[in-house]
Amino acid sequence: MNDLTTQMNTGTRQNMSEFEGLMFLKQELNRFRELFESSCTFTVASFDGDFAAYAGKRIMFFKILSNKKFAESESVHAFSELMACIKYLMIQDYRGLILNERSFLESCLQIINLPEHGLSTAKMFEHDSLKTVNVDRLKQIYHETSETVHHDKGNLAATLQTMLLPSTELDKPKRLKKESELKWLIDILISVILDQYSDQISSVFFVQKPELRFVIGDVFYSRYFS
Repeated sequence: MNDLTTQMNTGTRQNMSEFEGLMFLKQELNRFRELFESSCTFTVASFDGDFAAYAGKRIMFFKILSNKKFAESESVHAFSELMACIKYLMIQDYRGLILNERSFLESCLQIINLPEHGLSTAKMFEHDSLKTVNVDRLKQIYHETSETVHHDKGNLAATLQTMLLPSTELDKPKRLKKESELKWLIDILISVILDQYSDQISSVFFVQKPELRFVIGDVFYSRYFS
């Protein structure tokens, strides 16, 4: 945010479209902060500030897409589920994390498969754009989560009760491992989306796109928009 404030204070060195873009991002970041803080009524057991900052920017990527009517409902689901993933990491709720991780993956698959709707997950994994990434690892994440969620089909009530209870499985070593895995998942899915829709995504941001660079990072920005 300090870099953004510095840029905004340079005044005449920016054209109006860039200035409006920075103002828009600042507004959305404030909304995100308020939304996130309102959900943090729990006691935080552990907190990784660097990872939360990384994830917050990627959450904002989907939030801005939804506001700009790009894959609106799918982008809404993606940023909501990703934000929930961060919350569950913070409170060490492993089951809550993997449930939302799976939902985030599904939402991104739906974006990747647009304009098709109602496809099965198996069919969504067949999209041509996924042939350039480790789709087997994506499937493994999806199916391992599915097995955890649906491990007790014979006693649904007990399964639901277990699902809704916080777990103590996310000690620090496992949390760091899950952060690394989640970062891989986020970056792979965003890279596929950017590769497929770079022109459309570029058009929903502003002329010099400092807000786009901010939310996706220098590596992705240089690869797809420089």
